[in-house]
Amino acid sequence: MKRPLSNSLSFFMHVIMPIAFGGLIYLLFRAKSLLMFRWACAIGLEPYLDYMRAYCATFSIDNSHWFFYSLPDGLWVYSLTAFMLLVWGRKLSRSSFFWVSIGPLLALGGEIGQAFGVVIGTFDPTDIILCLIGSFLPHVVFFPKTSKYI
Repeated sequence: MKRPLSNSLSFFMHVIMPIAFGGLIYLLFRAKSLLMFRWACAIGLEPYLDYMRAYCATFSIDNSHWFFYSLPDGLWVYSLTAFMLLVWGRKLSRSSFFWVSIGPLLALGGEIGQAFGVVIGTFDPTDIILCLIGSFLPHVVFFPKTSKYI
């Protein structure tokens, strides 16, 4: 029988790393008008970011729209869903179901709201696909076939 990962390692791998990777995509490849850039400026990271952005601008990734625009959404949904599963002791129950569903509901609700013009932004079906993957993947990771939902 495999020993489960410690909670702190799980927290780092499934909550911190996806958020950090998604944030890095924003900082290196997205428009500087985003709120994250004001935060980076406030803590003195702007010169370093400008250098890294100039270096990353040399990369040419074909068909990369999904990577730059949709993947960060899927990563934050994964991260929030994993966080809620960890908070609830990796148990999906009637009590935890609402909280574990918060990330998927916010992400999918936002995308549907964009489709109908209720939420500011651009609707993208790829966002929905990656948000769905980000919603279900933590369940696959934390509840392998041999585990049972409680």
